[in-house]
Amino acid sequence: METFVQSILSALFFPPRDIPNKAAFVSGFLEQTRVFDADPMILPMGNAPPPVPRIVMKSRDERYTCEIALEHLHFIYNDTRQQRRTLDSLYPEYRETLHRAVVAAMAGIGAPIVRLGFVTRHIIEPGESANQWMRKTYLQGSRIPEAFETHLHVLHRFEMEAFRVNRWIKLWTLRDPQHPENDPAAMLEMDVNTLPEPGVQFDRSAIVDFYLNAFDQTEKGVKQFLLGGDSDG
Repeated sequence: METFVQSILSALFFPPRDIPNKAAFVSGFLEQTRVFDADPMILPMGNAPPPVPRIVMKSRDERYTCEIALEHLHFIYNDTRQQRRTLDSLYPEYRETLHRAVVAAMAGIGAPIVRLGFVTRHIIEPGESANQWMRKTYLQGSRIPEAFETHLHVLHRFEMEAFRVNRWIKLWTLRDPQHPENDPAAMLEMDVNTLPEPGVQFDRSAIVDFYLNAFDQTEKGVKQFLLGGDSDG
């Protein structure tokens, strides 16, 4: 079985706020992060819903993207180079850039950070039909008639060091768009996020701790979910 990272998304959530001087914010953000070397986009979205990005910054190879909406910042890695890297080999590089993005965001947004999220997507190549592999591994085939498509969603809720978190695990089949009868791979999504709690604000130290713990929880969770065995979560 082959497993590699397709994407990583780190999310900072804050009360809705429109950054007044977007050009100055982008200039400072680019200087601090040193990875978004494509032309930034400042989008005149007017009365668009809060989740719609107002600012988008990317690296030229589109591996790294930062999207800033009225209520969140998303810092995203995508495997555009088809490097097929594992999470443990990729994360130190990602974490270094994430830390610079956090520092720049907290300096420029001017709003408290009230929730955090860490979402990874992993491509699973089981060496057989992904649908059949999922059914044999996670379902009792006699209980559910043969299905063309299988999706699994599982929610855990627990204490992760000082953080009360949800952990969503989602698994579904990926099909060849030209030959949909072929399903050589599956997508595994691990989503660790803090629970919404009134009055909670995260400083830079807490944000760094959250992402370190979320990475550790995700790495252990992927191995436990795919290979079985005990998990600390």
